[in-house]
Amino acid sequence: MHIYHLEIAFTLLRMIKDRITKIGDDFLLNIPKVIGNQLSFYDDGNRTHKIFSRRAKVYEHEIRFIIPEGYSVNGTENLEFEYNYSTTIKGKVFQVSSFVSTAEIKENVLIIQVNEFYEEGLFPKSEIKDYRSVVNAAYEFYISEIKLLKN
Repeated sequence: MHIYHLEIAFTLLRMIKDRITKIGDDFLLNIPKVIGNQLSFYDDGNRTHKIFSRRAKVYEHEIRFIIPEGYSVNGTENLEFEYNYSTTIKGKVFQVSSFVSTAEIKENVLIIQVNEFYEEGLFPKSEIKDYRSVVNAAYEFYISEIKLLKN
């Protein structure tokens, strides 16, 4: 189990390296991309069919970024999202999908929590705007950036 943990840490370190842009003494970081690709769903065309989610999906991530000595982080609010989509079926409220991410700094560690889920089922096309908002929140998180500033 300890070796498995080291492999994950190694992979994340490599991925982070590819997500850094140097700007003078500072850096622009795209840390959320370590969770993998996210879809966008910005199409505003008329929908002909209901929303079909083939299977339930749940994703939970915790990303820890150690802030190097002599630096501070700016823009953590760019990493915080809360979008939920619920529908009513036969008079009962049913949560269909959700994307919630939080970011906090404890000592010198940026901790990002991500909870995302999509329920299985067929949902009314009239609610596509609500479903789309959750999918797009995940995408906006994926492309969000923060700054690592030299003190």
